[in-house]
Amino acid sequence: MDTQDVAMVMETAERWFGAQDAPVRQSLPGLETASFPDLANGAADRQWHAFAELGWLALSIPEGEGGFGADLSTVLTFIRLAARHECQSPLDLHLVLAPVLLHRARDHRERADWAQALIEGDMRLAMADGPLADHASDVVTAQSMALYGGHRATHAVLWAGGERLIPGAWLVNGEALAGGIQPARWLDGRANAVVDLRDVAARPLDVAGTHLSAYACAAQVADACGTFEAAFALTLDYLKQREQFGRPLAALQVVQHRMADVFCDLQQLLALVDRLGREDDEWSGVDPVTLAAAKSHVGRRALRGVGQLIQLSGGIGVTDDYRLGRLYKRLHVAAALFVSSEDALQSLDAKTALLTA
Repeated sequence: MDTQDVAMVMETAERWFGAQDAPVRQSLPGLETASFPDLANGAADRQWHAFAELGWLALSIPEGEGGFGADLSTVLTFIRLAARHECQSPLDLHLVLAPVLLHRARDHRERADWAQALIEGDMRLAMADGPLADHASDVVTAQSMALYGGHRATHAVLWAGGERLIPGAWLVNGEALAGGIQPARWLDGRANAVVDLRDVAARPLDVAGTHLSAYACAAQVADACGTFEAAFALTLDYLKQREQFGRPLAALQVVQHRMADVFCDLQQLLALVDRLGREDDEWSGVDPVTLAAAKSHVGRRALRGVGQLIQLSGGIGVTDDYRLGRLYKRLHVAAALFVSSEDALQSLDAKTALLTA
């Protein structure tokens, strides 16, 4: 995709998301006292098919398979945009996993079938939040594991890594998933699923599980960045409108200083997301050092920054009905998914990273 094509896609997406109604509020059984934003009554499926009609599901699919061939940098920019509008569907996971999976298809026919299904929205991907409990070459076991995107998935990517099990990744189809999925919610109210599978047949993928989880983690960093951007813009608008002692809150020097500190945290995260995208070469892998730095920044600085924005907004900032509270919860989810921010921070070796740079 050239610069003009990317700009056109982003402009169309900005208009489309901006024209959508706010998420439908619906109570989950057992949580009747709280309301959650959700895409209810088939709206989730309609939104997903709208993504397909707009061509967004083909964004990262290689041009040779009928897609646009966008690189990781473009995909992360698009994920930021969707997050600014609180996209409820796991579009981010689809965009980062689709090109990697297509490269691991057994042959040209399977690759073409997968590409068509992904572009048309018939193949909907989910991914386990953590590594498998146990596995064999073509049989997997997952015990009470969060499955990002699992509530509407036709296929799930399960993976193993670390020292206890042989690293790998597996693709499980919808029939095998059907009996082991329970509906759940993320902290911010988005639909989720918990999977419990025992000795289920799975299709091995010729790729390291950590390779796929790194892309999923990078997508969450971009989602966190877009969420942070939305929270900052919302608070800035509030401070410009709200008056105290006859002048806007934004005119107070102490408020300006705090907003400047938050702005610096936001710009650092934007720079890390940009670097994540630029360091990837044709979906060959995310740089682990940059990813760890970015994910730790989400948990340490971005969460702190949005916390400051809530304080500047006053009591309304923590209410369920005010958007800022939902954004803060969404940021917590992004900080924890696929690898926690604290684990990412512990994995960093500052001396090695500096010598590499």
